[in-house]
Amino acid sequence: MTSIALLVVAATVAFVFFLSSLEGRGVKGFLNWVPAILFADIFPAIFTHESGLDLSVGPIHDWSKDLVIPLALLMVMSFLSLSQLRLIGFRPIAVFASGSAAVALAPAFRNSRLFMLLVS
Repeated sequence: MTSIALLVVAATVAFVFFLSSLEGRGVKGFLNWVPAILFADIFPAIFTHESGLDLSVGPIHDWSKDLVIPLALLMVMSFLSLSQLRLIGFRPIAVFASGSAAVALAPAFRNSRLFMLLVS
């Protein structure tokens, strides 16, 4: 199962690099709103949903959940310029920041009593 997960990761990384290298005006406009790095979360999710495979049993899932996803969110947030932030407005930024914080902090709190009370 780990080899399939590694193939999915490799294909996703190749697609993200390909997408970010495209020079079309429409592509650049789209990537101003949806950074290419976010596709690193979208495509594996689509693959596992459509194939029915459970790739969460391998070590690569733990690496992704505990390290890669929080770092990707931090990178996306750090690459936004002030002009892009002004265009977006406060409310979407607040929603994005709170959602990013929840995703980044959830692994640290998944075994806490409060989390167990909320999900039970």
